[in-house]
Amino acid sequence: MLALSGCSSIGDLGRVQSPAVADNIHAWVGQEAALHAGGPISLNNLSEDERTLRDLAFPLIEPPYDRAQWDAVVHEYADTRRFRRSLWLVDPTAYYAHLMAANYRSTAGRYNQLNDDIRGDVVRIPPFFDIARRVIEADRKRQATMDVLPDISPPERFNVLARVAENNLTIA
Repeated sequence: MLALSGCSSIGDLGRVQSPAVADNIHAWVGQEAALHAGGPISLNNLSEDERTLRDLAFPLIEPPYDRAQWDAVVHEYADTRRFRRSLWLVDPTAYYAHLMAANYRSTAGRYNQLNDDIRGDVVRIPPFFDIARRVIEADRKRQATMDVLPDISPPERFNVLARVAENNLTIA
């Protein structure tokens, strides 16, 4: 058992260990949105605003996993830098099932959890849309600049348009 204790992605005081944490930890959000919609994926680096957009989007779309399942997801990402698609199947009843599966002594506990989750989303939404406006404005400037410059190579043009599409899908 002592040897297995080092196999966790969780470090001291419940913090995620550094190999599992990266600046682009949520970069996949835009890529997955594009794949799900059948759109192209950009190979360009993310701007700071695009990275922040994905970081702010993730808590709004994350499935309702218990802590042990999240630890497994984070550990897998740290090892492979990929998420299994089966973890991201959209199930509109998952949140309800999560609330009903939890061991609450009364319905008040479920309502409190629901209220806490709603309050958490309400707090996250304004910063998300503030950064979304900045990303949309940057994308407009990107497209306007691309229209004016005739010597942009086809791969560069593809990557710009793919990134704009990823950003729009992330916001959607």
